[in-house]
Amino acid sequence: MFNKYGNRGNKNKARFEFIIRERGWDWAKEAIDKEYQSILSEGGIAMPDSVPEGFGGFQAVPPPLGTGELLPVIGSAGLDPEYERWLETNVREQKQTGYSVVTVRVSNGNLTGNQMRGLADISERAGDQLLRFTLDQDVMLGFVPLRNLKRVYAALKQLNLHAFGAHEIRDVVTCPGAYSCNLALTKTMNLGEALEHTVSDYEDTRVKRLTIRASGCPNSCGQHWIGDIGFYGNARKIGGKEVPYYQMLLGGGQDEAGMTRFGMAVQSLPAKLAPTAVRRVLDHYIANRADGETFREYVLRHKIETFRAMTADLAKPAELAPEMYRDWGDEEDFSLKLGRGECAA
Repeated sequence: MFNKYGNRGNKNKARFEFIIRERGWDWAKEAIDKEYQSILSEGGIAMPDSVPEGFGGFQAVPPPLGTGELLPVIGSAGLDPEYERWLETNVREQKQTGYSVVTVRVSNGNLTGNQMRGLADISERAGDQLLRFTLDQDVMLGFVPLRNLKRVYAALKQLNLHAFGAHEIRDVVTCPGAYSCNLALTKTMNLGEALEHTVSDYEDTRVKRLTIRASGCPNSCGQHWIGDIGFYGNARKIGGKEVPYYQMLLGGGQDEAGMTRFGMAVQSLPAKLAPTAVRRVLDHYIANRADGETFREYVLRHKIETFRAMTADLAKPAELAPEMYRDWGDEEDFSLKLGRGECAA
C-alpha cells in the first residue's frame, strides 16, 4: 500500500499515516481489503525460483562454521553464578544437534566500534560468521557449538557484553531520543538505563517476563505502544520553566488471542520520577495479580483510574527539586531548543 501510494519524495511525509490523512480512513480500509483479496486470489508477489547471491546476506555455499580455536582459554574455575544465569537467559539450543543460539544483550542498543569488531571476530571463530540484529536491540550469534559456550562467554566478557537477562524486563528498548533526533523531546537512552537499574533487583518470575519500551516522542521508534510498560517523551512548563515529562502507558503487547494491542495511557510524569512510577506499578502487580492472569488482563481488571491515582502525586509534585528540571544524564536544565541531528522516524 505504501509502495503504491506513499510519498517517498518528502521524508517528512514518508509514513502511512499521511496516506490516511489525505485519502481518509474509509478509503484506506477499502484499499487494504482489496489488496488482501488480491493476494488471496492471485498469490501476491511471485516468489523467485532462487535467492540471488548476496541478497540479504544469502550465500549459496555457507562459510565454514567456526571451531572456537582462537577463543579465550578457560582454566579450571569454580561455579560462576553469573555464567549460569547467562546460560539460562541468553542461550537456547538450536534444532541442529550440538549447536546453540547466543543472544548478546546490548544495553540501549549501544555498541562501540571495538565491541562490533569483537562480535564479528566471535561469530567468525565460533559461529556461522553472521550477526543478527533483533527488534529488541540485541545481537544473536548462531551455530555456536555447545562445547564452546563458556569460552564464548569469556570472549563476550572481555568486550563487556556478557550481561544476562536477554528478553527480560531489564532488557529495556529505547530510541536514541534527543541525542540524535530533532523530533525527540527527551534523551530516552538515559531513561532506559535508569529503568534497567530500577527493575534489576526484581526476582519475581512473572515480572521478569514483562517488557519496557520507551521513545523520546510519540512516533514510537522505541515501540512504546507495544510494551507491557511504555513511555514517550513530552514536556510541561511549571513555574515558567520547562520540565521533561514522559507519558506512561500500560498493558501493550499481545493479548491472550495473539493480537497485538496498544498500551493504555495512564498520565504524564516528570522524567526523574518515571522509575518510581514503575516500581509502584510492579509492586502493586505482585501483590494484586490473579493466578494465570497476564499483565494486560491485570491492567484491564484494575482499570487505568487505579494507576492514575497510584501516580497522582508524581504527576503534579508539590515541590520540584532542582534536578527535576533536568533530563536524565544532563547537568543543565531541560530545554526544547533544537540542535543538529537526524530523525530516525
